Amino acid sequence: QQSGTEAVILNPPAKPLSMQEMDDVYALPYMRKWHPSYDEKGGIPAFSEVKFSLISNRGCFGSCNFCALTIHQGRIIQSRSHESLIKEAELIVNVVRMLMNVSEKNGVDFVPSEHLGIIVPFRRQITTVRRLLHECGVPKYESIMIDTVERYQGSQRDIILYGTTIAQPYELSMLSSPVEVGGTLVDRKLNVAVTRARKQLFVFGNRNLLMQNPLYASLIDFCGSAYA
Repeated sequence: QQSGTEAVILNPPAKPLSMQEMDDVYALPYMRKWHPSYDEKGGIPAFSEVKFSLISNRGCFGSCNFCALTIHQGRIIQSRSHESLIKEAELIVNVVRMLMNVSEKNGVDFVPSEHLGIIVPFRRQITTVRRLLHECGVPKYESIMIDTVERYQGSQRDIILYGTTIAQPYELSMLSSPVEVGGTLVDRKLNVAVTRARKQLFVFGNRNLLMQNPLYASLIDFCGSAYA
């Protein structure tokens, strides 16, 4: 659109992405920062509200005159998959069933609601794990404490299943917030998670992704060397 000696050029929306392409796009290591050209202006207003937003879909079939979403993302709705999160939840439930079977065969008193605790970082994963426990017929599943690290402080169980849940590199900062204490790097969330178990701890997650965090990498290396 010509305007005096200048013109406005509007590019058409990008072509719709498949679900796999969406997963691949949002698995890229984004900086999640504004462009350096905005530094001298103090950044971008309201950036903190969207910095760690999780993008579940793209596109909008609406035509709101106050929003440009349709113009740059198109009208076709494209969604990401939740398969990786569901698979991890299923793995946690399978371990619960395994513990119940082993205890029963060996005559060990094991009541999941009393001896077992499950820690996950996100509220949505709590709902998923509890639903799968119900579908698998785990007795008194509703009494098993499934909660976030923050809510688990002060509580302990004989066995703790810790599901890290994250599937994208940018989510590492949501899972782990290490600070330096006396010259040593400490992750208080991880510390709480691994010390909730009186007897046994299971940690679930994407190994390659967790290895990008120095403290989780140390934990994984320690487990590998201790039980090699």
